[in-house]
Amino acid sequence: MDSKEAYEVAVAALTALVQERGTDAVFPLDAIWQYATKDVPSKQRPGVQRPLLRNKYIEATGGMATAESERRAGSPTKEYRPGSMFMPPPEEANAPSGSITLPSVSAALTALVSAMDARGFIVLPEQVTNFYLALLSSPMVIMTGTSGTGKSWLPRIFAELTGSRFSIVPVKPQWDDNCDMFGYTPPLQTTQFVQGAFTKAILAANENSAVPYIVLLDEMNLAAVEHYFSDFLSVIETRSRKNGTVVTDALPLELPPAPSEGPDQFASLRTLSLPAHVRVVGTANMDETTRPFSPKVLDRAFSIEFEDVDLSAFPVGSTGQVDATQFSVLASRLADTANPVNVTEAHSRNPEVCEEAAAYLETIRSILAPAGISFAYRTRDAVCYYMSNWQRDNLESVLPKDDALDYCILQKVLPKIHGQGQVLRDVLSAFGGWLRGEQVPDAEAGPGFPRSAAKLERMLKRLDADGTTTYWGT
Repeated sequence: MDSKEAYEVAVAALTALVQERGTDAVFPLDAIWQYATKDVPSKQRPGVQRPLLRNKYIEATGGMATAESERRAGSPTKEYRPGSMFMPPPEEANAPSGSITLPSVSAALTALVSAMDARGFIVLPEQVTNFYLALLSSPMVIMTGTSGTGKSWLPRIFAELTGSRFSIVPVKPQWDDNCDMFGYTPPLQTTQFVQGAFTKAILAANENSAVPYIVLLDEMNLAAVEHYFSDFLSVIETRSRKNGTVVTDALPLELPPAPSEGPDQFASLRTLSLPAHVRVVGTANMDETTRPFSPKVLDRAFSIEFEDVDLSAFPVGSTGQVDATQFSVLASRLADTANPVNVTEAHSRNPEVCEEAAAYLETIRSILAPAGISFAYRTRDAVCYYMSNWQRDNLESVLPKDDALDYCILQKVLPKIHGQGQVLRDVLSAFGGWLRGEQVPDAEAGPGFPRSAAKLERMLKRLDADGTTTYWGT
């Protein structure tokens, strides 16, 4: 039996499973073979997982299940549910003439996964969608995870396929100020200015505001981020809308004094601000050679942990040309100055999803409060941006709403948890129950957030083993 036939058998078996168990069923991957009309050799079975995911026949829930096959019965394994191929297509809203057709964003993201696969980069649809929403919702995204999982490749290939501009800045351990990033005036040449790597990127980005510009800070925590990049963290807080354009304060460059007379060769740099279409993506490893992230950094970024790998999956590969025009809608959205820059804009455009997210966050805050763990408006606002963009782009088919909220909790709330002691353990146990959809004292049960629940479970195990816990490295 070849791989094509094995895949066709799997699709037919999965269809039978869904017909019997329903579209809301969850199951381990090996449950599919109970419904197969032909025997697929065990060595070929893992190979169908990737095309089933890519073609939206199944979706990973982020949780764990127990295997059902006789050989592996009871063993822990990944949990799946029926994908969008088994769901009725959503009704398309009537978009005004000349506007972006919202379902095309979902289609572009799905096609992007296939294009990345053809380039030899394996990634799941929900991972790409989450990365896109994080870029759309925050000027800064941090990507952590095991070395070799693709933290650097995802932003690079995303930029390439969407037609975005891209530059890389390798961070050095000795950086303890902003000179290398923003530039400096040499002490012995006080009329000169040496541009830093980030300043060069900003100037290049200003050449074309219609195209997103992604700046990759490679190994960004080899040095303390708040030392060399604190000016950027401060400037992004000043974003506002003025005459229909997103503006910020000028970057605080250490320029030579302005001349008392004659032309000022640095006049344009004195008013250089952060363009709305620039995104900073930082990669980070969390080990003894790197620096931890401060709350100031985490508050202003989405922290994506890139850990979900499947070593049994292989990319399909392709030598054909990719039609980049199908991804232009993604680039257009990232560069759109109409994207919300304050919570009032996000809430006014999509109030229901923002209020739902805020209610969950308030519940989480009350659960965590006895352990002294809290978060405030900046976290709430970032989640509202994410969910408002999710709603606008109609991404239910590639990232269901509860999954989007799950990513928000995982990336904006859990990184704030750290500490030791029995009080923390009791609080995290209650929080874990709530994340699993259980009723806990003084909090209504939620829908269940399996990705966050699984992460918190690992954090609890570390607390039991080491006496202390943190989000990083668990």
